[in-house]
Amino acid sequence: MRYIFLLCIFFCFWACSNKHIDSEKQIVASLILEYDTLLVQVQTTNIESAKENLIKYNQAIEYSKNQLSTELKPSKESMNFMNNLKLMKRQFKNASSTKNRFISDVIRNQEQLNFLLKDIDNGIFETEDLDLILKREQQALQGLKTSHKEFEKMYKFNQIRFDSLLELTKTFNFK
Repeated sequence: MRYIFLLCIFFCFWACSNKHIDSEKQIVASLILEYDTLLVQVQTTNIESAKENLIKYNQAIEYSKNQLSTELKPSKESMNFMNNLKLMKRQFKNASSTKNRFISDVIRNQEQLNFLLKDIDNGIFETEDLDLILKREQQALQGLKTSHKEFEKMYKFNQIRFDSLLELTKTFNFK
């Protein structure tokens, strides 16, 4: 009788732990799917204009330098304009490497989650440790999503700003 009771308790614990493991595996699988979605978003991020903008940037800088007087010290307004124009170079020069970094981060995190699934199957982690790991993975995903949205927003903003600076280059009174 006592053995049957202990056996029942063992099966209850085993069944509860399996449900918990299954739910954790579902959480990991949903994180992998969210990374798939993020990977598609990152890959479709349009930075096609970066190379063209770098060419336009070089032309605008060359034009602006030619407009400045070699005999007089440039005015504060002219220097501010040139500095604003120079700030644009980094935005477009780094766009491709930033996009590639996002892609590699997403792929690396997906691989880590696949390894985590195998570790869950092998029973490597305690429930408390696994909960902490899942929380960190969810935070990492949210951080990557936020960074990507910020990158897209800043790229669009800088594109608009650069276009307006290019227009100003044509009419700016260099002193």
